[in-house]
Amino acid sequence: MYVQEKTIKNIICDILKRKDLKIEFTCKTNSSIYLTHYTDSNEIIQRSEIDRFVISIRTETGETIFPYMTPTMTGVFKQYNFKLFSILHEVGHYKTFKGISYTAMTKKRDALYARVNSEGAHAEIHRLYRQTTPERRADKWAMNWILKHPKKAREYSNQLNRATY
Repeated sequence: MYVQEKTIKNIICDILKRKDLKIEFTCKTNSSIYLTHYTDSNEIIQRSEIDRFVISIRTETGETIFPYMTPTMTGVFKQYNFKLFSILHEVGHYKTFKGISYTAMTKKRDALYARVNSEGAHAEIHRLYRQTTPERRADKWAMNWILKHPKKAREYSNQLNRATY
């Protein structure tokens, strides 16, 4: 395992206080988390279990995502290695999915993806996607984590800066 991958794995395991996580790495632009959701009879997510993280190892600056965030969030995230936001955002999905309608979430996501495929309106779709409940919640969780743990965030950011190649 390379230094960057090992660093990312250690950070995710430390944040979640777990060592048993499956973490994969990709050269694609986006990171993601795969969860198994447990819903009630109305398809409202009651809890989720982590299947695996898939983390992008590409060097990103956040310039493609910052235009779709609030100025406050952008100001907070620009102080750190962008990979930290990416990691915290994916952890935020796991931490905030409870109470979301699984059916509504997947329908909205699939409709946005269909528009990208048919219209190619990537900027508009990206803006709408960032406004969906799961994305807003994950962004907010990531920002709140940084605000509550500024020393740890700086430590992780420095580790990521050293590990990025």
